[in-house]
Amino acid sequence: MDDEVVDGLSADTFRPLWYSVAQAYARDAVPADGRRIRVAVLGDDPAGWLMCGPARDEDAPTPDQLWALNVAPGHQGRGLGARLMAEVLGPGPAYLWLAEGNDRAVRFYRRHGFELDGAVSDDRHAGVREARMVRRG
Repeated sequence: MDDEVVDGLSADTFRPLWYSVAQAYARDAVPADGRRIRVAVLGDDPAGWLMCGPARDEDAPTPDQLWALNVAPGHQGRGLGARLMAEVLGPGPAYLWLAEGNDRAVRFYRRHGFELDGAVSDDRHAGVREARMVRRG
């Protein structure tokens, strides 16, 4: 992301969104369309989360999409992301979008069967151009 985008991010920006997501799950008000979310908590510490579900793109290469996977920096490199993927996404075909140039993420996803397929986003979201990775399963 561009520096000015990163500098503008804060927990307060995302807190209302995540509160509404948590409340929707608590009320069982999330659409039954195949979306899945899991938050990993170590002790009392939220350490990571994964969201996946039906493909969001019209020209999707697979029916399932990994929407987001984030692990807190202090918990990276311990297998938490791999465990979230195994338990929530599973081993089947899926695809994801990631920030172009995020070599660490590319290496992680390659270890889990994903490969860059040459597709890139035409628009920049939050100052980021995205590349697509696909696991054919």
